[in-house]
Amino acid sequence: QCMSSKIGVFINKRFRSDEFNNLKKNDTHKIYVKFKIDAQGNITEVIARAQQKDMEEEGIRVVRKLPKMTPGRMGDINVPVSYLVPISFKVE
Repeated sequence: QCMSSKIGVFINKRFRSDEFNNLKKNDTHKIYVKFKIDAQGNITEVIARAQQKDMEEEGIRVVRKLPKMTPGRMGDINVPVSYLVPISFKVE
């Protein structure tokens, strides 16, 4: 849960919601970004789903900027871990 919180803070600092002026103001918009942290701690296989292509691209851009992570462990072995991160934002 601590890691999810840190990922959320990282994304909130770097996400550019001001690029979506064409969206309805004061509505909450969502982007779902799925990615893996591989056995070496690298972010891989980033995909996004949103109502618009440019929203998906921004979700992918910001998640790809995540720093190298501590990989998941199963016993003494590093293993890849999949994540799904919802990004919610409002256009002001």
